[in-house]
Amino acid sequence: MVNIFDKDAFAKELEKQDGAAARADLIASRTEKHISEKMEDDPAFYKKFSKMLEDIIEEHRLRRLLDVDFLKRVTEVKDSVLNKTGDDAPAKLRDNDKAKAFYGVTNEVLNKIGGKATPTKEIAADAGLKFDEIVLKKKLWIGFTIRTSLTK
Repeated sequence: MVNIFDKDAFAKELEKQDGAAARADLIASRTEKHISEKMEDDPAFYKKFSKMLEDIIEEHRLRRLLDVDFLKRVTEVKDSVLNKTGDDAPAKLRDNDKAKAFYGVTNEVLNKIGGKATPTKEIAADAGLKFDEIVLKKKLWIGFTIRTSLTK
């Protein structure tokens, strides 16, 4: 199986598929595989796109989508997943994937507790940054401790 990150090899594999629906099926299955492999890295982000794919596949199965629309929509999901775009994270998290992952989980929990009416994005973003800072400090401390004990 060709990895969807290997754009050239994946494009060649897509060319071998006969028709828009077959290409869409291949894109959807490889994107689902990537999502399942990365789910633990950022559960909120990957759950969102997993659900999108499920809905698109179901719409096509029920013949609510033409093959070309099916192809277009699964391609959009694949691109969002590969480029890690399309999330709703605040701008302050833009370049920090670990903080975004903490944000996603925290925002999910806060929305369940407070409901959609409670503004949780900024609180969750601050929490995501703080969690990332704490984890980074802990890793640095562990690394320092190991190096110090090795030099004794």
